[in-house]
Amino acid sequence: MAEKLLAILFSLLILVQAGLVRRLVGTWIFPACLFGLFWFALTFIPLVVLFSVPIEWTAVAYIFLCCLLFSATALSIDWHKAYAVNRKRSNRSNFGGSFMRLAFFGTTLLTLLFLVINTAAQGFSLNDIVFDIMQTANSYIARRYNDELDVNLFGKLSVVFTYTSAIIGGMYYNDRPQKVRGSIILLLVLVPSAAVMVIQGAKGTLFLAIAYFIAGVLISKIRKNDLTFIRKENVVTILIYILLIIPVLTMSFLARGLFESDDLVVIKTELTRSFLSYSSAHMYAFSDWFSHLMFGESVVNYSDDFSEYGFHTFMSIFKLFGSDKYVPAGYYDEYFYYGEIIQTNIFTMFRGLIYDFGLIGSLAFMIGFGLFCHVSFFQLLVSPNPTVSASVFAHLIGFIYTSFLISQFVWNSIYVTFILIIILVYINNYLNKIIGPTDISLA
Repeated sequence: MAEKLLAILFSLLILVQAGLVRRLVGTWIFPACLFGLFWFALTFIPLVVLFSVPIEWTAVAYIFLCCLLFSATALSIDWHKAYAVNRKRSNRSNFGGSFMRLAFFGTTLLTLLFLVINTAAQGFSLNDIVFDIMQTANSYIARRYNDELDVNLFGKLSVVFTYTSAIIGGMYYNDRPQKVRGSIILLLVLVPSAAVMVIQGAKGTLFLAIAYFIAGVLISKIRKNDLTFIRKENVVTILIYILLIIPVLTMSFLARGLFESDDLVVIKTELTRSFLSYSSAHMYAFSDWFSHLMFGESVVNYSDDFSEYGFHTFMSIFKLFGSDKYVPAGYYDEYFYYGEIIQTNIFTMFRGLIYDFGLIGSLAFMIGFGLFCHVSFFQLLVSPNPTVSASVFAHLIGFIYTSFLISQFVWNSIYVTFILIIILVYINNYLNKIIGPTDISLA
């Protein structure tokens, strides 16, 4: 009980330090605030929902220290100057013109096309998807975990354009002309990633796409000097969309063979464990591994790997330069469990950071990364036509979301998306400058 209460205390301190930064800058739409808010939720919810599950409080204290150092880097910048420059900018639409509409619908269509081609390459027909989706999903998931999928260019491109369309869609959604219905944009953002989640069992794709969509909306809000994080009139709409996602997520869990069961008790038990594991198990898994590292006590026997500096955080770059180091399909072979309540092999990005840089080195990484993010955010505020800083902020939101899973930098697709967003935003800014945002006759 004492350790759980200490863990909750440090979780609340994560929120407190984010709140202090919010008071300094005047908005929650700020790197340190967003990182702190997210990790408060990622620690507090598991600690309260699974209150009976034991926790190593020092693991939460370490995460608090990481958040604190990330936030502290914001103190070295004059934010009053930055926001003063941002306020002087015209609040006319920058991302609501014809080019961004074309870019959004174009990338969405490409995403759907590449998804269909990739699914066909795996041996599944359109008939299989439409009339036997659960069995198709189950077969697809089994092939993925058995490393039997046909890894092809179209599958990779579908991921790249899923995330690209989500970011562009968020920008366009917030700046769109009144005649364009927002529900259509939201539907087009969610459909490709929801299809991936149901068919391929890749739940992270949908939620990362949502994170990127939010990132696009926030970039637009920042550029228009609209610093309100969530408006009261939007709360009901957000809750409705959350409720709509739950059935899709349930289908994804059922697709893992559970749909074949006739026992409703078994289905209910397994679905409950799946929801609890996906929402809360990461904290307890990291806690168990951290306890193993610090005190040699853990539920699971871990095989540690401190051999390559940076590999677990920047794996895709290491692979690009010829590393042939074996990585399991789920990144870690160990599965943390607590009775029949939760089970997961998700240990947060902090396990990989500590493997790469050590306990002290990881804290230094958070300082360096925080400084980079806040300097880039400063440029997003003061630059008349930001491109790189806009892409950095969008991918920071993606990084924050994936941090409960693993480092975002392990995926090749992220770097391609990063470049594509720079190119598309640059073209949009250029056309806005020479023609105007509403006069582009490209779509």
